[in-house]
Amino acid sequence: MSIEENSTLGALARWQAEVHAVDISLSESNELAITEDAEAVKLRLQSTHELAAQNHMRLREKQAEIEEELKQQAKKLELMAREMGRTLAPLEEKVALLQDGIAAVNLYVGRDESIELLRDGAPAPEEEPLTIRQTVLSMDEECAVNPEGGGIDSDSIWAFTDWLLSDEKQLNKVIPEPKSVVALRPRRKAKHYSDNPYENAARNQGNFDTYWLIRNGEKIFLMSTDFNLGVNVIPPPDEFTKMFISRWDGKPLQPGSKEWLLAEKQANARTRHYMKVALVLQGLIDRTPVLHPLPHPALSLLSDQHYEQGFVKLVTDNENAVESGRLPFDKWIQTLKSQVNTGERIIGYFPRDEDSPWAERPSAGVPYLVTKASGNGASRTITFSFDRKEEIWDEELREYRLPKRRASYSTDGWFNKFIPIDRVTVDEMQAYLDSRTERHAYADMFPIILAGIAFKQAEEEAEAPFQLLLKQKLQEAHVELTGSEAAKVIADVTVWFKTANKWHRALNTGDVDEAKAARMILREANRRVEHAANDQPVVDRLIADHPKAMFIGRSATGFVVIYPEPTEYPNLTTKCWVRRIDLTPKGTPKTDLRNQQVSAAQRARWIPVYTSSQADAWDVLTPMKECISDSDVRELIRGALAMLRENGLTPLRVQVERAPTYLNVSKTPLKAKCHAVGVTPVWNTLQMLTRFPGKPYLNQIDLWLLRRENEEQAVKSRYNDWSVEQDLWVLGGDCPQPPWLSGGFSTVGHWEDTDAVAGERSKVAVWESGHQAARELEGRVTRYVQGLDNSYYRQQLALARERFIADYGPAEQLWEGHLKTIEIPKSVGIDRHDYNPIQWVLMNAVQRGVDLAGLTLQEASQKVGDLDTVITPERWMAPVTERKAEPIPEEYLQLTIEPVAD
Repeated sequence: MSIEENSTLGALARWQAEVHAVDISLSESNELAITEDAEAVKLRLQSTHELAAQNHMRLREKQAEIEEELKQQAKKLELMAREMGRTLAPLEEKVALLQDGIAAVNLYVGRDESIELLRDGAPAPEEEPLTIRQTVLSMDEECAVNPEGGGIDSDSIWAFTDWLLSDEKQLNKVIPEPKSVVALRPRRKAKHYSDNPYENAARNQGNFDTYWLIRNGEKIFLMSTDFNLGVNVIPPPDEFTKMFISRWDGKPLQPGSKEWLLAEKQANARTRHYMKVALVLQGLIDRTPVLHPLPHPALSLLSDQHYEQGFVKLVTDNENAVESGRLPFDKWIQTLKSQVNTGERIIGYFPRDEDSPWAERPSAGVPYLVTKASGNGASRTITFSFDRKEEIWDEELREYRLPKRRASYSTDGWFNKFIPIDRVTVDEMQAYLDSRTERHAYADMFPIILAGIAFKQAEEEAEAPFQLLLKQKLQEAHVELTGSEAAKVIADVTVWFKTANKWHRALNTGDVDEAKAARMILREANRRVEHAANDQPVVDRLIADHPKAMFIGRSATGFVVIYPEPTEYPNLTTKCWVRRIDLTPKGTPKTDLRNQQVSAAQRARWIPVYTSSQADAWDVLTPMKECISDSDVRELIRGALAMLRENGLTPLRVQVERAPTYLNVSKTPLKAKCHAVGVTPVWNTLQMLTRFPGKPYLNQIDLWLLRRENEEQAVKSRYNDWSVEQDLWVLGGDCPQPPWLSGGFSTVGHWEDTDAVAGERSKVAVWESGHQAARELEGRVTRYVQGLDNSYYRQQLALARERFIADYGPAEQLWEGHLKTIEIPKSVGIDRHDYNPIQWVLMNAVQRGVDLAGLTLQEASQKVGDLDTVITPERWMAPVTERKAEPIPEEYLQLTIEPVAD
């Protein structure tokens, strides 16, 4: 046998030849003779059909053999490819390492290196060590160039270098050491250029390239290579050890395990990465005079001795940054924004409203006075007015002019960038500016912070002569005070003067009478100095007498002690109710008032002498008409109970919850979820009762609390109206929880009729038991239906076989193939909810406990008896209704109910 005949291709060619021969044979035998009678024609066609089918089966078998042979050949080729891959893998790894080594050498020799001299001058002294900083900085975070355009990018690096060289302070902030190297990249985050993601990705590639800023005395260089560093020049101490710790359970990896070997490869790759960093800088030292004169003639970044001898210094500013104890910038600024109140000033950047982009927007970096503040937390909304500078068309004058009215602008603290300027100090803002680890959080607010610092400094400078005069007056009255002590008292009282009223005021504006302001500030300063000297014994006694107080302060007429008001419902959202005790200067109680609220302005007038940690959660922003108390919860429960009973419902439980956060809390602070028993005339109740008769059900009613629009009425009667939403709760449905499963994190308080709830729970337990029994009954009916379907399928299969033999003769080998071309009905078509006579017989038999397995439908019908036997509805899950007697169709009578296992 030849190689060709033994091959897969040879077998395929022979198969094609056989197909062609069969086709010719069938064509010759398929001709009709006009003289033949019909029966002879049918017999000849049956014979031809049988021959064609046999040839078809033979060719199909041959085709299957060839397909199997092709599969085997494919498996062999796949195994060969895998074996070749395993053989080539070590070689590919070696090639990759060699390529990596070539790339490292190219970095050392500076093949793709570019060095630009930004500034010339005298180099640093020879003895000055070379300093290398760990962190890769971002140019857009270091400077505030083009904030409106999203900051600088790889196309505007010149803007960063211009900014860097424009001021020596800015240069020292980025690269302070006389002989040092700092790595930078244009941006830390991607910039939005286009809505096309591919274009956006392509244009952002250059924003993450690495640049080297090199300083040698007065000389400044900028170097670029084709090597990107990532985030660090020097590896953090735990970078390599973390690779050998499981990220799933935090445990060390098992040596020799698959994960350990993978970690070893990663560690080797990172080692080579940092070696390339060293080669970039070593090549700069060996090939160029950029860093000359060197502290050592043969300075080597690969020599441990040169680090120990101080020739090279590493500044690992990431992990060794001193903790300031300050909040992260984003949390700090959001906390301030959530506390902004009416009368305070803000500075920010306010974009145009998307709904009205043609409208003028407020100027950036300018202080504005808040005229309204509402809402809580990050959703707190503030409103302010501003002078409009864009001219408008005057139809009467037929010319453009400046608007006469001021415009209004509303914003929230979540999406917009602003600083509550009255709540921050220059030192705080400067501390965040100086914190390089926080810059990623405020990069887009850089110009706003700078504007805030400039505004505060200008205000302090304008007030300095005034405060100096007041300090001198205070020292004349209290000679025991030093200059620094007197300055601190005047500074604190000046802040008090500005912020103690609802509308904050500045000293350097024409809105304030300076003589009056001086008298008020000096009076308050003298009072504080005198109190500080004389009140300490009283303060010590008050702290001892009120250990659970959250605040003790000195007021103008004595002392004030504040306790958090205890509540029956501790989950209330607002913490604004307090107990206030006013005392004389000697500490004698005057008044003791409960359920009080203290505003921010009131608190600003008191001199704190003791503050507990609870005071941090003290709500001084929420208006009194929006604060919720225990009496409010009780009133809501009483109103809900009355409403349920008026509508003929029996209350089970009233659960008061906090309103959803997406609603305006000033209008709907609380929500009552009520469970009751009864029937309400609503369409969904009637509909559900029709579908689920006899089931226990409960009505859940949500009551929404609305406030009166009139503020005076709100003080007398805090609630206005009830709005009702009703949903039927049905056991087993996808509906709200029953009262005995209610509760949760949003629950404030509740009322419950425990006996009624227990009664309903027992009813439901009884129903659940019946429900389970009904499921078992219907399961038995389903099995009988399945037995009928099996019998029906066999019957239809036999009929199809008879028709096949009549058409094609007893060609057994063709039956299986023919069966695939026809569709045999497999089911009688009995639906669970289709109460035809067959279903009726089966349900009667199951309810009576009659075993129908092995009987025909006719025998089953006779055994069950009268077809109009009433079925007990409550024993079935689905509804059962009266029906007239209907006979079972004759074609189904002889069907056998075959046994089916559970």
